[in-house]
Amino acid sequence: MTALPPEVPDPATPGGPAVLEAEPDEVARRPSAADWVLVVWMWLLAAAAAVVSVFFLPQYLGPVPFPVSVVIAVLTVAGLPRLVAALVPPFWPVAVTVACWFVPAVWLSLSPNSLYGRPVGVTDGQWRTALLLGLGCLTAAATLVLLRAARLPAARPADPDTMGERPHGH
Repeated sequence: MTALPPEVPDPATPGGPAVLEAEPDEVARRPSAADWVLVVWMWLLAAAAAVVSVFFLPQYLGPVPFPVSVVIAVLTVAGLPRLVAALVPPFWPVAVTVACWFVPAVWLSLSPNSLYGRPVGVTDGQWRTALLLGLGCLTAAATLVLLRAARLPAARPADPDTMGERPHGH
């Protein structure tokens, strides 16, 4: 239920505040503790997907040199932020979801580890690493921009008669 400002009289009560039914889309849902537990679970899932993506990067799709783990990375950074955005209204958990994928993926890709023995950089023909980080980052950036733009208020169309003019008094 949303209350109208006090200057709008209620037709049933002279001078009293009016209470109208709010549209379902207008009601801001407060996230529950279960929502936050799911968000933290998705953060852990994003980090685990980064680890799996990096360690299975040398795997191919049969004889075709196509790293399958890049698909995991793209689906992770495209899907999990959308699920988090549906659960909680602040934007920062959405960005943390992407960071939970990005930080382990970059750290594991560019630091020496026991699997590769040296940093798996983009040099020495490591095009798979460039593909993983490149597509992952591009997908993450597009997802964050689209989710942020969806939360912005709708823009009013410009009036062609006043375009380029400054309002009076400024």
